Amino acid sequence: ETSWPTDELMKNDENWVALVEKFENGLIEADSMTNSIDSLDDLPAWPKVPPFAAYLVFVQHNSYHIGELVATRQVLGLWPPPEYKETF
Repeated sequence: ETSWPTDELMKNDENWVALVEKFENGLIEADSMTNSIDSLDDLPAWPKVPPFAAYLVFVQHNSYHIGELVATRQVLGLWPPPEYKETF
């Protein structure tokens, strides 16, 4: 299974909703894993990297891409969303 959605997949709103749900479930799973792994032991699949460091990479990676999405939407005039209300 590839982690990148195909163009065909993105043409259907139901597929998009399922993809977002899969992403959100992955976030929940990653968060729950941090509670069940000794943070000082190396990860079996990523030698010499303790779980807390891998989790930081995961968070930084997702933050970077979310920033790209926001920047792209700003350039297209689609950000902030119409329902946006400043909270600060």
